[in-house]
Amino acid sequence: MPHKYASISIFSTAWCPLNCRYCYIPKTPIMLDMHRDIVEGITSKGIENYLHLLDSRKGYSVQLWGAEPMVSLKDLAPSLPLLAERGVREIFFSTSLILDPSVVVDFIRAADEAGISIRVQISLDGPPEITDYTRGPGIADRVVSNLERLIAELSELCPAHRVWLNFKPTWTSRELELFQKDPMLLDRFISYFRQIVVRLARINTCDAVVLPRVPMPTFETPGNYTPQHGRIFANLIRALSSKHAYVLRLAIANVGLLRGMYPGCRAGDGFVGMTQDRLVLCHRLFFLLDDRYVRSLDTVRDLNYDADRVDVGIHRLIKNYYSANTADPRAVLRFQRSSLAYHGFGLSKIVASSILAKWLARTGVILPKYARDRYAYRLAHTVWAVNGCHADAVLGTGTPYTPRFSIFTLFGNGADDEIWRAVHGESTI
Repeated sequence: MPHKYASISIFSTAWCPLNCRYCYIPKTPIMLDMHRDIVEGITSKGIENYLHLLDSRKGYSVQLWGAEPMVSLKDLAPSLPLLAERGVREIFFSTSLILDPSVVVDFIRAADEAGISIRVQISLDGPPEITDYTRGPGIADRVVSNLERLIAELSELCPAHRVWLNFKPTWTSRELELFQKDPMLLDRFISYFRQIVVRLARINTCDAVVLPRVPMPTFETPGNYTPQHGRIFANLIRALSSKHAYVLRLAIANVGLLRGMYPGCRAGDGFVGMTQDRLVLCHRLFFLLDDRYVRSLDTVRDLNYDADRVDVGIHRLIKNYYSANTADPRAVLRFQRSSLAYHGFGLSKIVASSILAKWLARTGVILPKYARDRYAYRLAHTVWAVNGCHADAVLGTGTPYTPRFSIFTLFGNGADDEIWRAVHGESTI
């Protein structure tokens, strides 16, 4: 009997009009062909193939991933009644919001009629000095303008079911270096989002529309981080103190640990990625399942770390061990047993990660204290709790048990101390 999931991530699009500097999906021309195939499959076959492993008794969430979800929302809208019938109560997608916001409004209208709530994550990295560098000239102003239009149109629609909005700013090593040179960058970042939130509150007249709050920067994964970046990151966490999302994530993970739950996302266990014909550990791995895309990476291997991993055959590892053909019941069962067992032995990833932490401490990459068991285990717990991504671990190290070195470098040079201090005080340092 196959395991069924409370949430699934659908490969809903393979095209994006942007080419952000830190995106983990290197852009190649073949993505447009892949996108056409996805849309053709959705329009001709529907999404029934995506739903057979969704548990209708607890199915509450469908996530739309791939590239830019806005380009296929109109193709998915006719399937919303079926999703509602199968028990889905919420749909999530992350968008750059650089296309016509009316596309989002039309999708929300259709979802509302089907009885489904919507969560929209808007990628905006900060004021123009940050966003226009990472995403392209003029993008910051365009996103804010479209967001104001979106709120105005949603206020007019005023759906009966909730619409939650939140910002997702991503910083890289460049922004850490800018922060070191100019600590006021953080103040400008917070002020920029605060002004946006105030303007949106003046536009919004619908109680069902939940406006985004002022966010804190999250960081590129994997990122090319050095020990110096780790020290700057520690200063940033110190400046933000309890306001940073990483502090909240650690506090939640610590409560879970008391209940026997080890930190980390639930990829392959609580939720799973799905294409028309395959299960996969996480949406991060969608593109590497397509041989056409893998072959197209020859032209961009010097631009993206994930593309470099193709040289060592990581795409074959993913296809053989971290995904399964949904038409093969034995393959599905093998995939599910391996991913469920992985989560069931959560202590193994803490032990494996602590060994790596000790080695990095002894080689001088992170603070010497992490060569000691107590601190090595603590750092492993922190990394998995606040920034753990099983798919990224597979891409970087070939195993979901051990994150990439760069994540330890970022957190193991003072940031781990600052996060624990914010959660539990000086006694834990």
